[in-house]
Amino acid sequence: MSVHRAWRTVVSRGIAQPQAVPARAEKVTATVGLRRPTQPGTTMLTRLIYASEITLPLTASTVQDIVDKARAANQRRHLTGMLAFDSRSFLQVLEGRRAAVSEVFCRIVSDPRHEHVQLLELAAVDERLFAGWSMGFATADAHGRDTFLRFSGVDQFAPSTMTAGGALSLLRELAAR
Repeated sequence: MSVHRAWRTVVSRGIAQPQAVPARAEKVTATVGLRRPTQPGTTMLTRLIYASEITLPLTASTVQDIVDKARAANQRRHLTGMLAFDSRSFLQVLEGRRAAVSEVFCRIVSDPRHEHVQLLELAAVDERLFAGWSMGFATADAHGRDTFLRFSGVDQFAPSTMTAGGALSLLRELAAR
């Protein structure tokens, strides 16, 4: 399936099961598969959960810079969410208008720092679970082994092996700390 076709399917149908998206989807742009803001459905409250791996090691200051920029951009777009990172993998939930969530996810998929992007869930929701966070952030470190085991089959941070429900529960647990 082409990247364009897969993305249109994800955006238009709200796929709620894992969908692999090519790591470097150069053809994906922020407008692929999006409806114009004046059309119905673009203001629908949407939750998207994805997991990815990094292509190159990131320093703590680089990760902090990413989080700071995401917080500012998310506030402008009225997006909320939570990000977990463990030096090799990201797990993130984004909540907001469908068009804004789709635009940010297109940028993430096209970002050369991400590979093996897995869409865990894209769903219309009635309320935000991370309303107080423009971008919450937690490091997923060895201290969370019991937590990781509770929400996945292993005692380490492995978001691409998690269900959408397990990923969401883990992010909520990390946000509560």
